[in-house]
Amino acid sequence: PENTLAAFRVGASHGYRAFECDVKLSADGVGFLLHDDTLERTTTGQGVAGDQPWEALAVLDAGGWHSRAFVGEPLPRFEAIARYCQRNGHALNVEIKPTPGTERETGLAVAQACTALWAGSSAPLLFSSLAAVLGGMGFGAYSAANAALDCFVTARRQNERLQDVPASVSVLTASALQNTGAVKAEDFTQLTPGVTI
Repeated sequence: PENTLAAFRVGASHGYRAFECDVKLSADGVGFLLHDDTLERTTTGQGVAGDQPWEALAVLDAGGWHSRAFVGEPLPRFEAIARYCQRNGHALNVEIKPTPGTERETGLAVAQACTALWAGSSAPLLFSSLAAVLGGMGFGAYSAANAALDCFVTARRQNERLQDVPASVSVLTASALQNTGAVKAEDFTQLTPGVTI
């Protein structure tokens, strides 16, 4: 089942060594994995995930929708997934999936967690955020990913244990995705004024 520790373990058992996860914040600021804004599709919960405290989210079944083999699989905290990847030397693409209106807060919280978790590690780390707003440039997604990268880069300057951790940021827009999945230079330039490619 997507965005669960079980999914990471199954992938690793098939030889995969790089993973992607979607991170958002609970109402009380705990980073956890979930793709959707709401809980219904992949958990036994209901409503907007980011409006729930972690205590309520932690008891939901996030595996039963997939198959009987995964009944009882919980929503994982981001920290648990990050530690799993660190212990096993896996690369991780952290897609920031904020609850609408919490883009910058989520980006900063994810970066702060990564700063602590990746200290002294050389495993690759990628922050990404997908702007799926048709016709728009998705500045909320850009804000989340940029906040995460800014925070992480600042921490890297101040902490020599983070010097060797590769980090990058990626933001895709709906218009870029419509162009056979390729990011056009003009999309990138509009998202990052003053930066040329």
